[in-house]
Amino acid sequence: LLCRVPARVAFPMKRFSPSLCVPCIFVAMGVSVIGLASSSLLGRFLELFGLQPHVAISIPQNPLALLLFAVQLCVLTPLVEEVLLVRRYFVDCSLEPRQSMRRFGDSFALVLSAILFALFHGNLSQAPNAFLMGLVIGYLVLYSGSLWVGIIIHAVNNLLNLAADLLLQTIPEPYQTLVWLAIL
Repeated sequence: LLCRVPARVAFPMKRFSPSLCVPCIFVAMGVSVIGLASSSLLGRFLELFGLQPHVAISIPQNPLALLLFAVQLCVLTPLVEEVLLVRRYFVDCSLEPRQSMRRFGDSFALVLSAILFALFHGNLSQAPNAFLMGLVIGYLVLYSGSLWVGIIIHAVNNLLNLAADLLLQTIPEPYQTLVWLAIL
């Protein structure tokens, strides 16, 4: 609104090919494994200094609350973060290159976008994963020209993490690390 950019330019929601989206999801999930491992290492390193970098999200036990939580995490959050978040509107592909940070180059805009995405999550131990996913999602949105690709990748990532967290809750604590490594 401030830049008076047409909605179709500000929010590139053009159709995309599912044959493009499926490989993009697999690439993003592969990068997520690297990001999760990096986040885990960072968390362990910070714990050596007595810092508690991880902010745990409590998953509701009530089935209805769990359903609403899943909708919020896997539908609303990806939509809000990918469409309305500053990283998309002011940095990535949503504006004409001359009107956004892309005027300094796509690489600069992608890195800045990924940094903002990591900071937006507000969880230090999650920052490496959020940064890497921000780079991948930003690149794939630029490549495809559609925010839908980023929204779908983000939703699948959140859904898989929620499923893993639910699974880990059912396993005795001594075996959780082993199961988590198997999931990765």
